[in-house]
Amino acid sequence: DCAVYLWATKGSNLVYKLGVGTRWQLLEKRFNGRVPYGTTRLCFFTDQIKREDDTLHVSCEILEVLRELEAPLQPAAPCPPDWRKALEEQGKPAPEVDPAFASFREDPGLPLALEGQLFYSMHINNRLYDQVKDQVDSMRCRLVKSVEWKIDQASWLPQCFPPGEALCSAAFGAAGIEGLQLVFYPSGYCGATEGFCSLFLSAPAGAFVK
Repeated sequence: DCAVYLWATKGSNLVYKLGVGTRWQLLEKRFNGRVPYGTTRLCFFTDQIKREDDTLHVSCEILEVLRELEAPLQPAAPCPPDWRKALEEQGKPAPEVDPAFASFREDPGLPLALEGQLFYSMHINNRLYDQVKDQVDSMRCRLVKSVEWKIDQASWLPQCFPPGEALCSAAFGAAGIEGLQLVFYPSGYCGATEGFCSLFLSAPAGAFVK
């Protein structure tokens, strides 16, 4: 068995996929900058090696990032260098401290500097397209009322599927319900009259369909 882990800086909240070959796992973690977070036992190492060129593909896909940054407040320079340079070019004495700031600093009733910290938040969403696509697909699903399943070589079905054996359609969505599936018995379900066929609809648990 093999697994994949990811390191990230402190304060990073990530939604990401880690993969080895064709196997992957979705994770959502808040990193503390000390330990990595990754998959459980993902797959067997030898099963994911490409035999053609003896290579292994390890992947990481970042879906969403929310990073928090903290920075202390820094007091502004009392006398910018440009002012001092301009005074020196004019042949005038350049004070070490701006007079306005000096009078402000000598007043004991005023704080010398503003203490505190600034917090920044950066949010990047790389799965917005997938989220919108899922919503659009869901809306389309609600508009579907009827579904037809075309089966080729139908005359051979009774010979290939004896009584009690079914042919299942691909999963589909209709009337706002995802995960529907048609189950067709060409030779009939158990106990059906000879020569008759049977058709069932499979739906997710809790779905009520009329």
